[in-house]
Amino acid sequence: MTGFTVRSIRDHEKEQCLELWCTAFPHTSRAYFERYFYGDSEYDPHYTRVGVLDDRIVSCVQIVRRVITVGESRATAACIANVSTHPDFTARGYNRACLLSALNVIKSDTFDFSILGTGIPGYYKKLGWTAVGLPIMQGKLTVDEATLDTRIRPAEFHDIERMIDAYSGTYLGSPLAVVRSPGYWRGWLEFSSQSQPESWYIVEKQTGEFLGYVRAERDDENDNPTLEITEMASPNGLDAAIALQLFRSIAAHTNSYEGTTCNLHVPLSPGVIEAAAGLMRDKTFLSGGGMMFRTVNDDSLFRALLPEMTDRWTALGKPFFSVGIENPDGPPISISGSSGGISLGPADELRCEVIAQDKLFALVFGLQDPETLDLPGQAAAGIKVLVPQQRGTFLSADDF
Repeated sequence: MTGFTVRSIRDHEKEQCLELWCTAFPHTSRAYFERYFYGDSEYDPHYTRVGVLDDRIVSCVQIVRRVITVGESRATAACIANVSTHPDFTARGYNRACLLSALNVIKSDTFDFSILGTGIPGYYKKLGWTAVGLPIMQGKLTVDEATLDTRIRPAEFHDIERMIDAYSGTYLGSPLAVVRSPGYWRGWLEFSSQSQPESWYIVEKQTGEFLGYVRAERDDENDNPTLEITEMASPNGLDAAIALQLFRSIAAHTNSYEGTTCNLHVPLSPGVIEAAAGLMRDKTFLSGGGMMFRTVNDDSLFRALLPEMTDRWTALGKPFFSVGIENPDGPPISISGSSGGISLGPADELRCEVIAQDKLFALVFGLQDPETLDLPGQAAAGIKVLVPQQRGTFLSADDF
């Protein structure tokens, strides 16, 4: 790699980096990539790792910083994006060098874990990421064209404060929910006075009272019309009655009636499941692919989640437990409960069962039921401490 180096991007190189991304991903608009520099309030030039050869950027990896919730706890995610190499310089190890540089930045910063989306999981597995499916409910709609007591319209800029309240009331505290500031809504989600993103809808009662919002798209590009619902929110959360009203409203607005396939990409809370029960038949629960997770700073993720885990441990009667957690950068880590409280430290593999990374993230973020995972029986008490009370998912609007 003579003459090749990896470093932080410099301000005057943003245009060159945008050109690289547009070349590497020709079917993605330039405006999409501009958000990483000009629409992300967490942008830091140190998080854009560029591979430079003879003063030319030929490869790049972007780190996107996001704070997520799990109950009352907060954890910081390093989201990996825009992994790219110019077509003229592939297969030379430049991309891997940028990824390794990004990992070094992540480990030296205050990140707790890393997440990425990909169609080539084998490539990232070699560097420590592991695939974890995101929950999706799929079924056939049974709703009819009955008269509604709601009305629906595209979301506009003046709706943003009510949408922020609805998001907070529905999602904050849910595992993997991103903490969205007003600047995030305006910059990353692109709600501005000049333009509003498509696929967001406001649902109101006929009297004009705000009920909530829905983000959804109707896909008719194949022989099986599909309604993709990727977000629903209401200021007081989604009980079954409100979820039913939002569900019926978007179905009517998109002419999605009897027989239309519906995919729900939202946290499957009791209210959402109850509403779906009366509106969908032939329901199945799928595990969406493409997302990979990785611990990055030894035990930092567990320390971030410790207050939440301590509350669950206390509610369970403070049972004794000891669980080993796979660590891609070294020996397993142990999380234990004893008379002295919950403690973290090196795992004694001879005395405790070790949970693999993919199963760990499925557990701590509520992405799968423990019963569906092949887990060590001796770790049962510890698993109850790890698992949150709510279902988790990563909303696609927060994608990177």
